[in-house]
Amino acid sequence: LRPGLSCALARDLIDAELLVQEAQADTSVHVTDEEVSQAVDARIRTERHTLPSELDYRAELKREGFSPPEVHRRWLADEARQFVLLQRYSQQPHDAPSHGK
Repeated sequence: LRPGLSCALARDLIDAELLVQEAQADTSVHVTDEEVSQAVDARIRTERHTLPSELDYRAELKREGFSPPEVHRRWLADEARQFVLLQRYSQQPHDAPSHGK
């Protein structure tokens, strides 16, 4: 990566993490475990149907570093919770973040 691109990517990742932290601190934004579980189940069904067998699915998870499969489920749950949280947070009116500026 070019140095400027690396810096821009790093800034984007930091900004995304700060936004997640703001959303988590907002007590008016809620995501239930049931919502997360449903999203994860749907994602796993979709992923699973792209491969011919359960054995192939598990092998693919292992190739991607998700072994045992519960590691993948936890990662998906974290992603789903953040996604829904950010969606709901962005739909609410709130003050612009300061981020130390």
